[in-house]
Amino acid sequence: DRMKIMLIPLVTLFFPFVKVMPSLYRWRVRSRIYRWYRELEELDPIMQKDEIWVSLEESLERLNDIEKQVSQISIPLGYREELYDLRMHIELLRKKLARASS
Repeated sequence: DRMKIMLIPLVTLFFPFVKVMPSLYRWRVRSRIYRWYRELEELDPIMQKDEIWVSLEESLERLNDIEKQVSQISIPLGYREELYDLRMHIELLRKKLARASS
């Protein structure tokens, strides 16, 4: 009987933790993807308000490095769509930089 009484406060403390875990997990997985968007923004000429901080060649080189690192990200299958979106955005930025260089 005493053991059952002791379990009630423990379960009460454990319940909110169980509710928070899926959100925390989702945030952790997505953070592996979304952190790369900040770097893409730094390379985007439009985001720089037409002030190009580095040469286009350096930007393309950095973009290649980002793409290489992104290809090594391992995430659960349920979050692959967001990873593919990131890869599409990398390709769009590559095309934008290529147009700017010509």
